Amino acid sequence: MVDTRLSAWLIVDSASGGQHVLILILGCLALIEFGTRPDHPLPASLASANLATHRRPSSSTKTHERRASPDREQWLPPSIALGSLIYSLHERLSDSTSLVAWSWSGFPIRGPHPHVHAPLTVLAQVFATLLALALSPSNFPTSAPPRPSTRFPNITAHPLVFAIGVFSTYLLHTRTGWVGYTGGLLHAVFLTIITPSLLQNAGSVARACGPGRVFGTAWAVWIVFLFVGTFTVAYAFVPGAWSFRERTDL
Repeated sequence: MVDTRLSAWLIVDSASGGQHVLILILGCLALIEFGTRPDHPLPASLASANLATHRRPSSSTKTHERRASPDREQWLPPSIALGSLIYSLHERLSDSTSLVAWSWSGFPIRGPHPHVHAPLTVLAQVFATLLALALSPSNFPTSAPPRPSTRFPNITAHPLVFAIGVFSTYLLHTRTGWVGYTGGLLHAVFLTIITPSLLQNAGSVARACGPGRVFGTAWAVWIVFLFVGTFTVAYAFVPGAWSFRERTDL
């Protein structure tokens, strides 16, 4: 069996298995293909059959939509929110044991254990995803006439969801043991529920103001948070580093 994995870690080179040159070439080719992609990539037969739903707007239409959009100047808040969300998901939920470790106050452990209770974090995210799908209105277009919906109009914009996020963050940063981990589970539910809404807002603003401005700012916010979270851990003598630590009470 042929190993097709490509590695581009900064800690490896060509002698230790890194394929940086090949990956950079593939990335450049992908950018060239994306930049020269036609407005109608489908064959003529398929394009004519799906003209109403799959036609991409021309550059003049995009420019007109950007100028006509009333919220064209409100691109910064959604960009910052998206960058903060990406960092929060990366830092706290990319590993199911991260929230467990945050609740520890020393040894012996008097709270949750990573090998036993880490799946609770995943189950909390699954529950939040199903809850958001069940309570949020469907945004997929259908040919059938719209029917009155009894579901909650937009759960992610409800003040109760924001209150849960604030309360869970407070428990996560100020409590230990099972109380702190319970706050972490609520925080995982909060981040999962607001993700679809933030992505939708960022996509809408990107279509109106340009994806480079919106997503570039979002990734810049993520980089700032990542850098601050890294150098405060690596160098404890940095002035004011205590305010950026994972647990602000330590």
